[in-house]
Amino acid sequence: MIACATASISSMLVGGLFALSTGGSLKIVASVLPKSISTPFALSASEHIGGIPSITAALVVVAGLFGGLVGYPILNMLKVKSPLARGLSIGLFHMPLVQLKRRKPTTRKVQ
Repeated sequence: MIACATASISSMLVGGLFALSTGGSLKIVASVLPKSISTPFALSASEHIGGIPSITAALVVVAGLFGGLVGYPILNMLKVKSPLARGLSIGLFHMPLVQLKRRKPTTRKVQ
């Protein structure tokens, strides 16, 4: 639980500081902060703190794609073997895109 909270706060700080260091306005910073949560929550949070929801939506997708592409190789590099640990770490931080990737198609007869 502490690791999840620390990672979440660190992600927000790094994103916000990066936006500020590259000359982003406070609206841009407010749009970057909620990038690592599910899209509906991120859009609501962004709007609530004065960000631009459309920018936040794009950043949520980019963060999800990045996590989906590099998450498994990083876990392999760190030699994380436990299926529970792997599932939690990927699922908590990049759940929407990973679930789409891992979902098996259902086969139903069309009548």
